[in-house]
Amino acid sequence: MKGKLESGLLNSIVDFLKDRKFAVKVEKAMSKEVILDRGCVQGSVLGPSLFSLYGGELLEKIQSQGAWITTYADDSYVIVEADTFEDLQVNLTRTIKTHYEYLTELGMVVNQTKTEVMIMNNRRQIPQKIILGGVETEVRKEMKVLGVTFDNTLHWDQQVENVTKKAQQMISGLRTIRPKLTEDQFIRLSTAQYYGTIYYRIQTWLSKANIKKHTDRLSVLHYKLLRLAVGDWRREFPRAMLDTLGRAKPKEYANYSIASLMIKCQQEKKPERLYHMSIRNQFFTRRGNVAPKYFDSSRTRVGSQAIWNRISHITGNLPETWSKERSKDALRVYLKKNILDKQ
Repeated sequence: MKGKLESGLLNSIVDFLKDRKFAVKVEKAMSKEVILDRGCVQGSVLGPSLFSLYGGELLEKIQSQGAWITTYADDSYVIVEADTFEDLQVNLTRTIKTHYEYLTELGMVVNQTKTEVMIMNNRRQIPQKIILGGVETEVRKEMKVLGVTFDNTLHWDQQVENVTKKAQQMISGLRTIRPKLTEDQFIRLSTAQYYGTIYYRIQTWLSKANIKKHTDRLSVLHYKLLRLAVGDWRREFPRAMLDTLGRAKPKEYANYSIASLMIKCQQEKKPERLYHMSIRNQFFTRRGNVAPKYFDSSRTRVGSQAIWNRISHITGNLPETWSKERSKDALRVYLKKNILDKQ
């Protein structure tokens, strides 16, 4: 039975792709029909999945060279690390060459002039152009990836600006149709449209590291929609009253989304690189082995988790010579008996 189902599915996919033709129309002139013997149907639900199968080996080829790649259908973004700009040039050239050659082997046409490059670095001196595949390519300060605008410093100012502009444009239309809908109907509609615009991939660009002005701007959009929902035209209702409508604030939704992604990453161990990074930055308490806690492993706090630094942080006066002469186990015992028991 299983074999028949697989055979039937394969035949359906083949039937979906074969005997396709195309023509080009310019005003009233129509070209002859030409048989289309390769490619996926653009705009179809099945198209992106078939294209991913078609170019699935690209992931292995890119990662074998020490780079990372993220793809969706025919959109692909390669991530390369390097300590210097010279090494970056070499790594990018090698990776892009592999990328182009693979796509060409599949029968695809690569337009190198459409290739975009962005260098994420805190340094001010970043080259304005870089050579890729013999073509001089401009280094961009911003890049739009699947609807999210990245900048080379990851400050997300342009992303918040784009979200704000889209939400403001939608407000006028929502205000027009508000009288024709009940409050519940309007909330449902705005959740799908308005909040869908504000919260799109919010777990990527709204984190605790963002400056306060981003959260404040999104909060204004959040409450503007809620005031429209309850008919608060004169802004008389306090925000606490609007919170009873049950719509998550931007910061709340961002934290929830990030937590959901981390739980999924822990359970499925995917993506593998993020999973291993999270494992390296977590520890388990004695009473809660099921729920891991995370510590700060940033470069500005190197060694903060070392036993010597923990004890020094708590006591403030533990002699360095004494701590180095003792083992870690002896220090833990001393810490428990002489410090914690006295608090």
